[in-house]
Amino acid sequence: MESMKHTIAELSEHFNSKMAEFQKQLQTSSASATSPASTIATQFSTFRSFVLTALEGLQKQLDVLSRKQDEFEMRSRKKILLIHGVQERHSRSDKPRAVLVKFKDFSLRNKIWYSKSGLKNSGITLSEFLTKERHSTFVAARQRLGVSKCWTKDGYVVVVGADGSQSRILTVGELNAISPLPHDAPLSTSSAPPVSSGPSNTGKVSNIRTKRAIKK
Repeated sequence: MESMKHTIAELSEHFNSKMAEFQKQLQTSSASATSPASTIATQFSTFRSFVLTALEGLQKQLDVLSRKQDEFEMRSRKKILLIHGVQERHSRSDKPRAVLVKFKDFSLRNKIWYSKSGLKNSGITLSEFLTKERHSTFVAARQRLGVSKCWTKDGYVVVVGADGSQSRILTVGELNAISPLPHDAPLSTSSAPPVSSGPSNTGKVSNIRTKRAIKK
């Protein structure tokens, strides 16, 4: 899906570049020609509009497919929680790997998830197993709004806006609509620090060193 997005973006950029070059040449030819080139200019404009509309339609369809894929993947993870901070006896890293726990009963999963405040100051934290896009959105929200103003719930990223209202979001684009990114402050791509047992909890999808999978 990501490669398709990249391909469409490259095609759009290449097309716009070539059309701008052709339009410039057309204007130069029209100025020096003995007969008007209005017909060619009109055909060019019509063709350009058609291609731009087609590319826009493809992009919208790709966005819909991407959203559906994300929803499907998140549904397959709804019974999973990640446990962070469990020490390992034999590890090649100082940072313990996350423990992935899949529950048979969704209600049991929720009971444990909503009791996570009992782990406060224990060094153990829980997080939801988010998809890559949702995790990236959560990381961006933490960096932009602060840890206390964003958390996850049922696979959604919940953010608190400047007016104090809460919103459920899934993408960075939706985050930008609530809290635009300053032009002089580019978003860092670094990973978020370990989440606490408070309201701000998430699971890192990429580069997770899973210790073991446990079914409950």
